Amino acid sequence: MLKIVRIGFTPLKKKKGVTLVEILMALVLFSLIGIKIFSIFSQGVTLWKREKEMYALHQKSRLFLELIAGELRNTVSFQPLDFEGKKNSISFLLFSNRYNTGNLCKINYYFDSQEQCLRRSYQTFSEIHLGKKGKDEKLTAGVEDFNISYAYSKEQDDFDWKDYWESKKDLPIGIKIHLKLINKYGKSEKYSKTIYMPIGKLGVL
Repeated sequence: MLKIVRIGFTPLKKKKGVTLVEILMALVLFSLIGIKIFSIFSQGVTLWKREKEMYALHQKSRLFLELIAGELRNTVSFQPLDFEGKKNSISFLLFSNRYNTGNLCKINYYFDSQEQCLRRSYQTFSEIHLGKKGKDEKLTAGVEDFNISYAYSKEQDDFDWKDYWESKKDLPIGIKIHLKLINKYGKSEKYSKTIYMPIGKLGVL
């Protein structure tokens, strides 16, 4: 017997479309991912800027400390002009062509608390002799604190550091500079440098 097979068409299933809710959920998900990526990137940029600022701060302090150290190591003793060592300022004599004078200069480093900056003034020997005012320059801004201490003798071959120098005729053998700088983010960093002077002497307590 012949078997009759009916040939027909299988009805197509309805394709399910993307609903509005699914689209909205996808948009929210992508937005959250985008916000997270942007947040990580923004934090990285901020951290990089702060590190760059701190590096600039470090360089600024290093240059200043090296400048004053170099000049202090070359200071000279010459009467009747005296060495003056105080907590927030220091004055000494120097032979230098740095100031286009070619003769003896009196150098003064001091802390300007109103402007929060370090300043340096200098007078030539002729300006001092004639009673003329020398030049004054601003070295670095963003200074929160600046102080100096001087080496005095102590038992057991050790130093005792005081924030003044009593002997105007003699130069101290050791000077310690303390510098505290603050950056634009409000973060401060402390720096210090000890300078030993070859022609100096220990103060006597």
